[in-house]
Amino acid sequence: MNRKPTAYALLLVLMACVFSGSVGADCKLDFAESLMAEKDYFRAITEFKKIKFFCADESLRQFCDLKISEAYLWSNKYDLSISVLGSLASLGGLNEKRMQEVDILLGLNYLGMRVFPTAQGYFNKALDAGSSFFPLLYLALIDAEDGKWLESEKRLVLAMETPEAGPYRSAIEELRSTVRRGPSLESRSTFLAFTLSAAVPGAGQLYTGHPVDSIQALLSVGALSFATYGFYLYDSSRRDSYLLTGLGIFVTALFHGANIYGATRTAEYFNAKQKEDFLASVRESVFSIWLEIQ
Repeated sequence: MNRKPTAYALLLVLMACVFSGSVGADCKLDFAESLMAEKDYFRAITEFKKIKFFCADESLRQFCDLKISEAYLWSNKYDLSISVLGSLASLGGLNEKRMQEVDILLGLNYLGMRVFPTAQGYFNKALDAGSSFFPLLYLALIDAEDGKWLESEKRLVLAMETPEAGPYRSAIEELRSTVRRGPSLESRSTFLAFTLSAAVPGAGQLYTGHPVDSIQALLSVGALSFATYGFYLYDSSRRDSYLLTGLGIFVTALFHGANIYGATRTAEYFNAKQKEDFLASVRESVFSIWLEIQ
């Protein structure tokens, strides 16, 4: 039996399957990007992996890796995103623009993990390589995270002057106005909360906006103080060793110390929450620009 025709036929069928798969995968690029726009990141990852598997175009394969890492990034799978970017960079052959995109995505991953010095290093690297708009935008965000409001505003001004800013200048100007309000965020003094609670149990909690905790502290310390006074009267009548009085004083002092500590902690929590709520709006504005451009 002559096996040559059979072999040729199988080869032709295989080539046809690969070619049709390549064409089909190429056509799915728009679908994968629409999934990214819909924030259906894990389905998007699957589609980009399919495209990469069937595609022979190295540039498109690199693009798929970047989109996969981005999808992992927005899914908070930072380790997976960094792994994809590391593999992509280690293969070599990336042009300058692709390398800048890798650095920006690496910076975003470390920004998400709140490792600000490492993130700053990658953004500065991209900035030095010629990419300016996004590195400046994210460096401004890092400055805001660190409470460096003036430096953040200066970075935003520089970002507005880049050619890429174009239609996003109004959004950046609004972001700049938001950052300018950073130094005037409402806050509570931990020292004042400490002093008020030391003078009147619960007064520090009331000052920091926790009325329920304030009432609990006042009633607890008040009840223990009253009980201690009762112990004192009892020990006085018996001319005893005042053991119960000493025990009452110790427990009351313990609760009062906890009340004072709680007041300073609630002041710290109030300040942290004010800053976090404010920064959440800044982050949302920054990332909305990225997503809109992508």
